[in-house]
Amino acid sequence: MKTKVGSRDLACRGWVSYDGAGLLERFYGRFTAEVFEHILENVMIPSAGERYPEGTLFFQQGNHPVHTANRIQRWFTGRPDVDLESTRIGFIIDLTVRFEMNEEQPADVDKEKKNIYNPTIPYYLQKYQLEELEVIGLLVGARGTATLFMKDVFKRLGIPTSITIVTLAALKGSITLLKHHLYSK
Repeated sequence: MKTKVGSRDLACRGWVSYDGAGLLERFYGRFTAEVFEHILENVMIPSAGERYPEGTLFFQQGNHPVHTANRIQRWFTGRPDVDLESTRIGFIIDLTVRFEMNEEQPADVDKEKKNIYNPTIPYYLQKYQLEELEVIGLLVGARGTATLFMKDVFKRLGIPTSITIVTLAALKGSITLLKHHLYSK
């Protein structure tokens, strides 16, 4: 986040999880691997550990050059509490909002998304050095219905989130797209 305050920049980095924002850290100057390592070590890891003392965290970051810097890769490799082996499995999860038609629809959406994304799997396996990549199409009903298929996927992946949060986020995004489509010039 970079915001103008008067004539000065305010630069911050932080983290977010399925149940809300974590801590935000202000820094000065450029966002470098050194700054990111400081944030990981002194902000993200301690505060995430306080919020989730009971178990495993799944960490995801973008492809920003700082995130992929050698210094950061060495930092992750050197941590005894980070298991990089479990990160060799990836998922493409496509949430789709549709009117509910029949009981087979969740499986049909999953099959449809697999047909679209499966041809891209070799590219992503190589790009992110993954051993496995699974495509999952998830149906969210247009009235906010969470399917049993979605609940089963969340349980299988160990995603400790409320289905309500996911369905509301999917609906909000769809409504925003519809509003933009209807009212933009």
